[in-house]
Amino acid sequence: MWKDAEDNHFIAIAIVEEGAEYVLLRRFSFTPSERSGKNVFALLTALQDRYPGKRLMGTLKTQPLITNWEQFNEH
Repeated sequence: MWKDAEDNHFIAIAIVEEGAEYVLLRRFSFTPSERSGKNVFALLTALQDRYPGKRLMGTLKTQPLITNWEQFNEH
């Protein structure tokens, strides 16, 4: 479960699988009022921070979001 940093309320849940060298984001969901690109990117950043040194990967459904997040972070 993931909390909003501003008001400390739970706004999302992420289901991940941790491997030796990767973290696989299987599924995630936000509360309806918190569904935004900003929050998705913040969640992905928080996952990367929680698992330093491991590659964040996705399923066929979640990988496009991870790819966009990686490209955004390159700039």
